[in-house]
Amino acid sequence: MKVECKFKGIFYRESPTRLGTSISLAELLREVEAVATQTQRRTPRLLRESFGLDFLPNSVLIELLKQFHQVTDENELYQFSGLQILNPQVSRNLPPPQFYEYRFVSYGEEAQFSLQPDDRQIPIFPYQESQQEGIYTLILNSDRHPNLSPQLSENIWKEAVRTWKNLEDSAKIDYFLTSISDTARVTFSPQLLLMVELAELSPSLQQAIQFLQKREDQPPEDIANLVEQYRCDRQIQISHFPDHLQPKSSFTLAKKFIIKRKYKNYITQIIDKSEDFLLISSYIIEAEDVVEMICKKSEQLSQGVWIITDLRDEVIDRIDSQVESRQQLPISYQNSDQNKVRCLRRLLEINSNKLKIRSGKFHLKTCISEQYGYLGSCNLTPGSLNRNLESGMIWRNTPLHSQLIQTFGHFWDNHTQDDLIGSGNVLTLRCIPRPSQPQIISNSQLLNPRQYYQDLLNELGEFRGNIVIISRSFRPTPELRELLKLSKTQVYIDSQMNSQDADFKIKSINYCHAKITLLQGKLAYVGGINFNFSRRSFDLHDLMYKTTDLQEIKEILNSLTNQEN
Repeated sequence: MKVECKFKGIFYRESPTRLGTSISLAELLREVEAVATQTQRRTPRLLRESFGLDFLPNSVLIELLKQFHQVTDENELYQFSGLQILNPQVSRNLPPPQFYEYRFVSYGEEAQFSLQPDDRQIPIFPYQESQQEGIYTLILNSDRHPNLSPQLSENIWKEAVRTWKNLEDSAKIDYFLTSISDTARVTFSPQLLLMVELAELSPSLQQAIQFLQKREDQPPEDIANLVEQYRCDRQIQISHFPDHLQPKSSFTLAKKFIIKRKYKNYITQIIDKSEDFLLISSYIIEAEDVVEMICKKSEQLSQGVWIITDLRDEVIDRIDSQVESRQQLPISYQNSDQNKVRCLRRLLEINSNKLKIRSGKFHLKTCISEQYGYLGSCNLTPGSLNRNLESGMIWRNTPLHSQLIQTFGHFWDNHTQDDLIGSGNVLTLRCIPRPSQPQIISNSQLLNPRQYYQDLLNELGEFRGNIVIISRSFRPTPELRELLKLSKTQVYIDSQMNSQDADFKIKSINYCHAKITLLQGKLAYVGGINFNFSRRSFDLHDLMYKTTDLQEIKEILNSLTNQEN
């Protein structure tokens, strides 16, 4: 058990007793080069990335290095000019730096202590300022802490123990099931947070939590009362996918392959024209305008909106405000996470009878209604909708439209892992029961990653001809590589990916996110699976549509040719 204590107070900064000797910019840069020599980071790019010099444009850094080394030709800076590896430098043993001294005093003065200069809780001090208001967090592992008086730390610890002891078992279970780790976090005052590890619970409580995390229906007899009491207290309702959803039979049968940039019109048209239901799966959800459109449409749909996305720990860790610490990310990632938060919170504002969200290991991209069924590569992100090269199939009142609805329902009932729950600023995942023996469905035209890979091996073993592969990345297994080498294979990948491959002709396309494999004159695959096969990719739930219809294959090839032109 631990207790997190937040104290409001004043941070004080005091000048060191002995000031260090000042050094010139030239000496500092030379020292940086010496460290770069020791750590094998001797290029201008690595200097900028590794030593906090990224505020300098590369050209400015080069000019500074030329001045400090008194050379006029840039090549004279390098030991190996072709690789831009700088000449090695030796440290001049600069005097050790002197740091400010810091201390913190809480407003009630019940907590006051010195701080190390590298303490991450110290705020940024404006120039020449010596005091800053702020909050300092201490962690208690027992009823004593060196920075608190014995009486205060003992009172805090007793209150934490009493709070946990007074909780009902079902409440304790719920704290763990809505946690993103094996630690329950219980706020028992605005300044105090209790943290309890799963291993600290009684064996029966641990077993009940582990059973509920497995998402099974029937608990063992020895923990049945705990499980049933929890389900009763929390009024947990499992949203089973309705088995009567079907395409609207009055529409003319149609199907269409689409590859293009600016995919937004196709997705928003499906959403706008839906009348009964919407089934959406997107690996990432960041497009706020489309999310708003979905929210408004949900109020009009008799069968509601069903959304599957991927919100595993690495995502929740960044966007959930209950997480204790966050990894520093580039600005573009931070903006992306902020968009995710806004989108998810907006979706959670809708009544759960009208809009349901589940998470799991999904890379699937679908947008399905009673009028249209889309399967492809397009996520609900601004990049996918407005910029990327995306591809996919749209069916209307065809057998594949119906099968896509059925497959989405199978994923919902058998392979989703958590319900997304919002409460204030906290986003949590509540694990859900699911069958101990999931139903298995088989479809010769809608292939999961393993089926797609095995089908490729079988088909390529008998094929010799022209092959076109479009994928964000290209990493065939050794077995696939040997089979692809037997045919004339052209590969297109995103320009940000490595395009060097001795065996294949690879062309780069800016913002390529489409996923297509075409064996000309024989078959085509279209969907959301990259040509990048690994154990991790096999664990993801995703689909590729396989067609052997020669007319459809010809239409796909013509679309690819037009796109290239």
